[in-house]
Amino acid sequence: MQLVGRKRKTGIELPANVHAVKARGKTYYYFQPGRNTPLAGKRVRIPHDPQTPDFWSFVAKLSNAKDEIQEPEYSVRNLIKAYQASQAYKALAESSKRDYDRYLTLLEQRLGKFDTSLVTLQVMVTLQDSLADRPSTANHAMSVYKTLFKWGLPRSFGTANPCDGLEKVKHKAKRAKPWPDDILQLALDHCRWEIRAFVMLGLYTGQRTSDILRMRLNDIENGEIRVIQQKTGKDLWIPIHSKLKPIIAECRKRGSMVLIPRHDGSELDANGFRAMFTREMGKDQTKQIREEGYSPHGLRASAASRLKEVGCSNGQISSITGMSSAMVERYTSQYNQQKTARSAIALWEKGEK
Repeated sequence: MQLVGRKRKTGIELPANVHAVKARGKTYYYFQPGRNTPLAGKRVRIPHDPQTPDFWSFVAKLSNAKDEIQEPEYSVRNLIKAYQASQAYKALAESSKRDYDRYLTLLEQRLGKFDTSLVTLQVMVTLQDSLADRPSTANHAMSVYKTLFKWGLPRSFGTANPCDGLEKVKHKAKRAKPWPDDILQLALDHCRWEIRAFVMLGLYTGQRTSDILRMRLNDIENGEIRVIQQKTGKDLWIPIHSKLKPIIAECRKRGSMVLIPRHDGSELDANGFRAMFTREMGKDQTKQIREEGYSPHGLRASAASRLKEVGCSNGQISSITGMSSAMVERYTSQYNQQKTARSAIALWEKGEK
């Protein structure tokens, strides 16, 4: 058994599962497997100094005791490894894999060495509570973990899904704000070409940032652009709006296959675009866009709202944006409310004449 751990702040090479606590000028030593995890073992004070043989003998006895945490075959760590090697994981979009990896790394750090059968609803509630100051993160993480444990059940990882019955952390989700005409004009008047192109493509295709950045000239055929949505896998052919034609012509003139390229013509990734967008919104002429809370995703909301405004049905809006009916309703609810309110006031005024 490996008893030697990392060097602690005391300067002494302490055994695994042993930590030091300084209090009132003295140093105390404790043995606790799984410390700082929801499945931490019993904390036992070691009544000996590390410089004495009794200390090491005492730790050896504790390490061989029944409450020591050994990493079993069906541990959470092994479940994560098996899932990441599976076809279910490999079929995810690259952006989804990055999200999953972030949350799976967190789970491995917290619970990696524990048997999946020991991970209960109560354990997951404890983990969720530790993320409660970031509600969206907490809810997304638990959604990933529910998928993970569901995948593991028929493969002998656990006997029940510990995320079943887990309630979401309640919070008021921020809705992407549609860009009004004056905000759009600020961006088109003062931003660099790549951001102007993004704004136009976002407004007139209604796609997510990741899908806009992947658009290429060879995706265009017979006046339509093909988009295979990275998040949903939906395969869309979107007719090119007349106001996008100058953007495409400029792209051809620049000799780039990518509609929004880097300076060398290669595809601009999400991190690069985010940094560019942040810099552009820091200008004196454009800082109003950022200060008033308009985000790139708001252009998707703008597209849905404008399509609704000209009389498109939810089905027509969905055929362009790839949104579900429920999402179309969510994105156009403000327009629907305003339209209904205007007609109500018009009827009211007409009735009073």
